[in-house]
Amino acid sequence: MNKIKKILSSIVSRIFVLLFILLLALILGRVIAFFEVTNEAIADNSYFLMEEKLHQPFIKWIDSVDVLNKQLSPFQLREITNAYTGAWYRLNKSLRTNNNYGLEDYFSDSLVVKISQNFEASYYIDQVDLQHELALHLISLDETVVVFNARNIEQIREINAVSDIDSLIQKQDNLLSYDIVMKLTDGKWKIMEMVRKQNSSDLNELTEVNKSNLDSLDFQNIKGINYYPANSPWHLFWNEFSSDTIRNDFKLIEDLGYNTVRIFIPFFRAEQSNKGYSNSKLDTLLNIALQHNIKIIPTLFDFPASFDLDHYPCSANYIKSIVAPFASHTGILAWDLKNEPDLDFEVHGKRKVLDFLHFAISELQKSNIDQAVTIGWMKAENAIELHEKLDFVSFHFYDEPNALNTEIKDLKNQTNKPVLLGEYGYSSYGFIGSNEQNQQSYNKEIEQICNEHGIPHLVWTLHDFKTIPDGVFGWKPWIKWKQSNFGITSN
Repeated sequence: MNKIKKILSSIVSRIFVLLFILLLALILGRVIAFFEVTNEAIADNSYFLMEEKLHQPFIKWIDSVDVLNKQLSPFQLREITNAYTGAWYRLNKSLRTNNNYGLEDYFSDSLVVKISQNFEASYYIDQVDLQHELALHLISLDETVVVFNARNIEQIREINAVSDIDSLIQKQDNLLSYDIVMKLTDGKWKIMEMVRKQNSSDLNELTEVNKSNLDSLDFQNIKGINYYPANSPWHLFWNEFSSDTIRNDFKLIEDLGYNTVRIFIPFFRAEQSNKGYSNSKLDTLLNIALQHNIKIIPTLFDFPASFDLDHYPCSANYIKSIVAPFASHTGILAWDLKNEPDLDFEVHGKRKVLDFLHFAISELQKSNIDQAVTIGWMKAENAIELHEKLDFVSFHFYDEPNALNTEIKDLKNQTNKPVLLGEYGYSSYGFIGSNEQNQQSYNKEIEQICNEHGIPHLVWTLHDFKTIPDGVFGWKPWIKWKQSNFGITSN
């Protein structure tokens, strides 16, 4: 009898323990679910905050600082400017979403009604403003009303069908001018009146490339290499930047007979971490390169965030902040606008990527650079895109050497621009042992074909890499092993 009681007691105890565990699991699940929902809400809110930060048009008050300060305090000027740019952000977002949410915080009731009249179920308007020049006209005696002219507003506007995947109906590049009346109401500046004065189209028409940029180069004698340090490839490069490492590697590159080095600059927004990059580091690298008779091809927009219109202002700021300070630097041979943008066609759409590159070229030209401009396409068949806007065309090749002849001939038949093979290479990684002999044979054959066609070339790459960040090729070790072993020298 006692034995049966003990067995029953043990069973009941285990049942209670099991129920307790289930109860804890249920409670824990609810807690996790709560935090997931909360985190999603926080993430959503952070996304909208981040999205608003992307809106960074260049704002210039054309009145002198002394004149402005006599009429407005720095605080008032900052508040008016922020409210004005915030209004444009909210306007752009409303037209994109066909929703007037938030407009009342920036515009008068009558303007909200007028803006809402643009909403249409069958299409939406995607637009972005890139720069504004503001000229103050007057401010009321009680300092609650300001009137100013907003001129030379560079705007890109797309009208897109809602239902279609490739939905572009019309695209406009506008130069706008408005008379603006803003009023301070309940501590917030609002646009009360916004009267459009004039506009002109075809703003983004590119000028001809400066042929002298390329004529001054010894283009046919370019023999180069794509470069990352052995211990800090990709975005680790600028974070772990070492002038001693650069100096030693560039000495080795010079000794190997190379005269050109292609490097990569990550894309970053002004409010983001710059991922270790700084203009002072680039200046150091360029000066070291000159000491070793090396020219540099900086590649911009490495791993960009987006090709969407709302990213254009921060992309323009990125170009201006990097390119303008080095517009005349003799250490730079050319600017490569984007590495392998054709790989983005499938995800982002070909039209959107090409539109972005067209925009980036026009922004680059604003810096009045003395250097050439190119784009490093992955495939030769895509290198014809935008070729008329570039100083020379560039493509990459990692296939069997016998296919290279055809690709070069086909490309040369479609353009009269000089051609550069911007990347080629062979991984020496073998599942058992090394394939360095195969690597040397492959690279030598590619170089011979290029020489026969008068095509300069840049090999990938100087070193085998000790490590490759997960964000570049993912986590799969067999892919990383292969990508780690393209170096032409032993570390």
